[in-house]
Amino acid sequence: MADRRRARRPGDRREAKRPRRPDRSTRQAPADYDGDGINDSADKCPTRPETKNGFQDADGCPDVVETTGAS
Repeated sequence: MADRRRARRPGDRREAKRPRRPDRSTRQAPADYDGDGINDSADKCPTRPETKNGFQDADGCPDVVETTGAS
């Protein structure tokens, strides 16, 4: 009995097609790169997250507390 399987030929599309990847040129950066909840358009420090402590929380920058040197 002869084998009835057909050899694959170029252009034969029997296998499932892969989903198309999105074009890299259409990808967009996230609106909030550092994830602090302040959009980068209003964030003064878009790569460093805001310290949520009630002191200048709307500027988007981490707060630095100055010390007097006394312990």
